Amino acid sequence: TTEIYTLSLHDALPIYIREVMQHLAFEAHASLSGQEGVANIHEGELVAVLRPLFRDDDNKAQLALDYIEKRAGLLLGQGPRGHERQYTFPHRTFQEYLAACWLADQPDFCQRAVDLARQNPAHWREVLTFAARQAKAGRGVPSADALVHAQSVEAWSKENQAGDVDWRAAVLAGEQLLEIGLAAVNVREEHRAVRRRAAGWIGSLLEKGGLPVSERAKAGIVLGLLGDERPGVGVKNGVPDIDWLEIPPGPFKMREGKEEHDCKVITHSFTISRYPVTVAQYQAFVDAGGYAAKRFWTDAGWKWIQSEKVSGLEDPD
Repeated sequence: TTEIYTLSLHDALPIYIREVMQHLAFEAHASLSGQEGVANIHEGELVAVLRPLFRDDDNKAQLALDYIEKRAGLLLGQGPRGHERQYTFPHRTFQEYLAACWLADQPDFCQRAVDLARQNPAHWREVLTFAARQAKAGRGVPSADALVHAQSVEAWSKENQAGDVDWRAAVLAGEQLLEIGLAAVNVREEHRAVRRRAAGWIGSLLEKGGLPVSERAKAGIVLGLLGDERPGVGVKNGVPDIDWLEIPPGPFKMREGKEEHDCKVITHSFTISRYPVTVAQYQAFVDAGGYAAKRFWTDAGWKWIQSEKVSGLEDPD
């Protein structure tokens, strides 16, 4: 039955009211596109969505609304504005969570996720990551895969050119996988393949320099958590896998303020790693005893490390 006869303080909110609230949160969040905070919801709108659960009985719908506000605490009354009261969800994150619960239950969740991510990724980011977790790996991982076109960046780029929308969707795909949890994602090979695809997209983003620096920095963190498999950033057989680049001698353009000039300090060729040393690579160095070896320190550095009383230092003799 869809009729509610009692509203008990000690019972869980009936599932049909919960579904109504989740859908309401989704619609409320959609109405705030590009705005901060929580949405204002008219009392009449709330009564209207609750009324069908009570055979169009306004009194029972109002009773349910009172329960939702005063006992369950899912809505906060804001007092009258114009001719009726206004309500909001207690917090934006709660509004986003309820919206995510509704979204995750939709049969076309994957396509909706893609559409929302392309419309306004910043506005829907929390909703889409929460939704992936609610959908669990079985439906959440395919959602992340849809955000990267279900293809590796190399395959997709043969006939397409990635833009900011694609890069942001790829980062969001990585965040969805992290929200689901890599332990759950890595159970199945087809899901591990999605993780690798998402990581490949984010790695390509960093290589090509797409998006503003602040967004690339966040993307780098996501990639590190997913597992960065690019050559030069990990460890092979316990040894740092460094991708060395040779820098030839000769002048190069150097900028100081707004002025640019030829700098001629490079008189001999040398090699440098393509990427900064990663935590995993430095950990391999530490595990091999390199941190405690005097030959890897300057005199000043060795003096400092001795003053810190680091254990396991090699005998300088």
